[in-house]
Amino acid sequence: MAWDLNYASVSQVGRRQSNQDACFAEQLTSDIYLFAVADGMGGANGGETASAMVIETMKAVVMEEIGDLYEDPKHLRNCLEKVVSTCQTKLAEAGEENENLRGMGTTLVALLIVEDNFCYCNIGDSRIYQYDQRGLRQLTTDHSLVQETLSKADGVPVPEDFLRRHDHIITRVLNGGDDLADLSDVKSISGELKEKTSFLLCSDGLILDKINEPSYISDSLKNEQASPVEKCNYLSNYAYDKGSNDNITLVIVDLKSTEKSGETIEISSKTSDEVTEPLDKTTQIRLN
Repeated sequence: MAWDLNYASVSQVGRRQSNQDACFAEQLTSDIYLFAVADGMGGANGGETASAMVIETMKAVVMEEIGDLYEDPKHLRNCLEKVVSTCQTKLAEAGEENENLRGMGTTLVALLIVEDNFCYCNIGDSRIYQYDQRGLRQLTTDHSLVQETLSKADGVPVPEDFLRRHDHIITRVLNGGDDLADLSDVKSISGELKEKTSFLLCSDGLILDKINEPSYISDSLKNEQASPVEKCNYLSNYAYDKGSNDNITLVIVDLKSTEKSGETIEISSKTSDEVTEPLDKTTQIRLN
């Protein structure tokens, strides 16, 4: 199937003194796209270094695997698993070389699109959402104390005040350690693209309520009149105005089929030349 694919990314420091988030949104070949968000931690220098290093390593690994990605859709999962393991190695090496970087870490959500197939993975509490005719769905599962508690409760009510007191605790992170050695709980999930869909990748600074579904996300993604950059700008400023005290980073990808019966049209990606709304507090914005 041929696609009309548009995307944008935005990252703002928000109420923090520095931005430890990093994001990536690029078309690597005519029909391979890579998107990611990383939320660093471990002090200003450590967090910024970890997230930037993971983004750089991810792109390098995917570029090395491009040939195999075209050969077999199943290789998308192998590629993202290689991204995770390679990032762990790079972070461990950096900590050994510079003691000031020991203890740094980062979350990662990544979305890889190759022709009609996509694959995603996550480590930590950054998220990927998908919006289509079925509505909004969170594709990723947080590696967090809140999510683990809810899963183990198996439907038994958990006091909301407990969940909100601990909603900042994550249980998995890329940090060069050995807790991800077997990748057993770092799932790379594959899927096939449908006629029309949108993806949102974001750091937890965008999520104002980690327990309930964020209706403001679905309201924005379903707005067909708004471009990805307008949606990014709206959501970023919405989270800030509603009190987010973290860096806010997100990537939005809109796809729709351009095929008509009996006709095949080549994939295209549009570039927006201007932003129709002021960026206000936004410090970084990327367009395709």
